[in-house]
Amino acid sequence: MPMLSLGLLLGTLGQSLSGEPLNPLDAPDPATAEASASASASAENQVLGIDLSALDADGLIGPPDGKRALSYEFCIPTGELQTKEIKDIDPSAQFFTASRGRIGCAPDQTLVIGHTHQLDFASILQQLASLPYVERIIESHFE
Repeated sequence: MPMLSLGLLLGTLGQSLSGEPLNPLDAPDPATAEASASASASAENQVLGIDLSALDADGLIGPPDGKRALSYEFCIPTGELQTKEIKDIDPSAQFFTASRGRIGCAPDQTLVIGHTHQLDFASILQQLASLPYVERIIESHFE
């Protein structure tokens, strides 16, 4: 029994009290962590079909005498939880259950349309692109 108590006091075998590996060979490889972060950023870039570099600091696109906000669209599963999560991230979001949009939402999905003329538009788009249920975000042309 004293061994068990000592084991509980010291933590899991092979780990420090903070949970980090005691053996340096078991420590996470920084290159692996960097590759994982890079893969995550790459996945967001594949989801986000909008060139953010074309937008100015105010989230506007176009010539100086004809600037306009860029509207974007994407699909989410129809449901209150997803709708609330999107509203919390993107104040410009509008929800359309009866429309499929250019993006082609499925019958069990809701079309979401937002725009870039808002504070932190790039961060908002990156947050939306990182959601597991957002497959693609494209420019909305209202055709």
